[in-house]
Amino acid sequence: MNYRRSISETEEISEINVSPLIDMVFILLIFFIVTTVFVEETGIEVQRPEAATGVLLEKESILLAVSKDGRI
Repeated sequence: MNYRRSISETEEISEINVSPLIDMVFILLIFFIVTTVFVEETGIEVQRPEAATGVLLEKESILLAVSKDGRI
């Protein structure tokens, strides 16, 4: 008797093709990057004194938080 097991026509080696999954992930990533809306933080504009000399720099964001005790 031959007890060796061979792969018959009904038993096929199946593999999962991940190429469509990777494509879909990149499409979703591009979609969310393109449709993202950047919200500017609300607040008040601080009136700062102008310097006699200096270079005008681009606006940078500074976030401050005030607690109930009045601590900054």
